[in-house]
Amino acid sequence: MATNMRIFPESALAQLEFDKIKALLANLCDTEYAREKALDLRIHTRRDFIELELRQTNEFKLLIQNGQYFPNDNSFNLARELKLLGIPGATLSGEQFMLIRRLAEGIAAILPGHIDLTAVQTNIVFVDVAGTGQSLDAWVAALAGEGVLATIVAGKLRMLTHADVDTADVDTALGAFRRVAAAFGVPSPASAH
Repeated sequence: MATNMRIFPESALAQLEFDKIKALLANLCDTEYAREKALDLRIHTRRDFIELELRQTNEFKLLIQNGQYFPNDNSFNLARELKLLGIPGATLSGEQFMLIRRLAEGIAAILPGHIDLTAVQTNIVFVDVAGTGQSLDAWVAALAGEGVLATIVAGKLRMLTHADVDTADVDTALGAFRRVAAAFGVPSPASAH
C-alpha cells in the first residue's frame, strides 16, 4: 500500500528499527494473512484509525488475560478465493465473519448435532433439520413467518449473511430459531438434561 506521507527526519524509520519490529511481530503470527498484515504495517496519523486499532488490540488482550475463548482456531487464508471473485467491495470484514460464526454457534446451541461448525467458512450457514420431526419446507415456512429467510439446498436449510447484517439481525434470527424449534417440539439442550 503506497503512502504519500513523508517521514521527518527521513531516517526515522531506520532509527526506530521499524522493519525489525515488523519482522519480530510477523514471527509471532499464526497465519499467513496475519504475517502479511504485520509486514505491511505502516505509521498512521489518523487518530480515529489509531483509536479503533488500539481498542481492538486491548479487547483481544483482555480476552487472553481472562482466559476467554476467541474463535481463531480454524483460520483459512481465503485471499486467493476472494481475489478470484473479482467483485470490488465484495469481501467480508472480520466483524462480518464473526457474525456468521455467532449465527452458526447459536444455531448449534439450539439444535445440537444439526450443524457442522467446521463447514462454516463463508457467509453461508447450512443446517440439517433431519430428525427434528418437521420437513425442510415446514422449517422454511415457519422461519419466514418469523421474518427470517432460509432456502433449501442439498437437503439442508441454507442461510446467508450479507454486508448489511448486524448483531441485532443475528440475534433476531437466533430468536426465531428458538421459537420455531420450541413450536415444533424440538427439545432444547437445557430440557434434554
